[in-house]
Amino acid sequence: MKTFRWLFVGLIFSCSVSPALLYAGGPWKAISSSLKASRASSAALRNTSRTLQTLSKQTAALSVSAAVSSQAARQVLSPVSAAALPVEETSIGLFGKPVKPSIQTELLKQRTAWNKERIARSTFIALTQDEFELSGTVFKTTYDGKEEVFGVIASHAIASFKWNFSGVRRHFTAQVFVNGKPKEIKAEIVQVGAMEMLDISLVKFQPEDEKLFEPLVISPTQAVPEEWIETLGFMRGEEVSLPERPVVAISPISLRSYIQGTQSERLGLCGSAILNQRQELVGVHTGSTWGALQDLGYATHAKYLNALVDAYHNGGEIFYPVEINGHIIAHLRPDEYISEVTILDEQGRKIVGHRFTNKFSFSYMKVLLEQYAPRYMDIKIRRSVWSRYYKEILIEHSLFGNPSVSRIERYDFETGQRAAQKPSSLNK
Repeated sequence: MKTFRWLFVGLIFSCSVSPALLYAGGPWKAISSSLKASRASSAALRNTSRTLQTLSKQTAALSVSAAVSSQAARQVLSPVSAAALPVEETSIGLFGKPVKPSIQTELLKQRTAWNKERIARSTFIALTQDEFELSGTVFKTTYDGKEEVFGVIASHAIASFKWNFSGVRRHFTAQVFVNGKPKEIKAEIVQVGAMEMLDISLVKFQPEDEKLFEPLVISPTQAVPEEWIETLGFMRGEEVSLPERPVVAISPISLRSYIQGTQSERLGLCGSAILNQRQELVGVHTGSTWGALQDLGYATHAKYLNALVDAYHNGGEIFYPVEINGHIIAHLRPDEYISEVTILDEQGRKIVGHRFTNKFSFSYMKVLLEQYAPRYMDIKIRRSVWSRYYKEILIEHSLFGNPSVSRIERYDFETGQRAAQKPSSLNK
């Protein structure tokens, strides 16, 4: 029976069905078998989900150290003595400071109750083939002088041969809440942002269903370190508001912030809205780490939503720059990603190469460039494409004679020029 699991960085969930098996007896035969297995396991998965939700309600509530106001939240940054708190009543929260679990629980419940109506108007639940519930965010923007409404989900939630065959299909069912009651509507993924880079994808609803929402507005400014943000979305299918989260770092594509709750409690949060204190959309949650003293949440900057909208209206032919250490090493379409790099010396000889098996890492690339100070870098770029055999499933890497479209460029760190290279250049 299939198992549902989450990987990485990004709460990436994947199916135990191997892509190789899907092609073993011909694509249609294998896909048919996989779909039969998926339907056979749906009931068991739904029962498991219900059991997990029941257990979640019976266990201790989320451990958070958020405060009701910004002033209270900032006090957490100050040294706190645990002497006044009994050991059994303390837990490690934001910044490793001790706080009472009971206080954390009440604050989170209260904040979520305050925002329940806002969550219902500005978000939705994306249902997978097996009815697993994932967060989605609704926003509005202006294109060519006309206001438009879109949804957005995390790209790693999309059904793919590489990660998760049971994920969200290209055409899927979204669940919204109208007057407190759930309502199912049709939705379609109309522009993909590659999971390995942007990890957000654009969703379109039926015109009559767009009226059900009160879309969020994209912030004109990007979030910065030490800014306080808030998350609105769903965890395990239930509304949640995670307030007063400080941004600790940013990269050209994403922002990082401390996040409350445990890994298991945060299931389904990817795709949720990240708001600034002006209630503007500054990011879309794409994953989190766990196990360390302080868990980090990751979110793609909201400005890339406009790049997705532009690509949607222009057949995907819109490019955004990828900048590292002041060098724009590539221009990518939203559905493209850097899968491999090779560092070269002055004579064009290979020094070291690296293949990204998950997301492209800006921090790793910075270290690599600082360590070797190369003259050239060969960059292998691939595109995410819908399978030609089953158009509801995404392909993000080469598979059995059905490779995603790719190209190779060479960047010159001295001149800043880029040039196309032969595919063999990465194999020297």
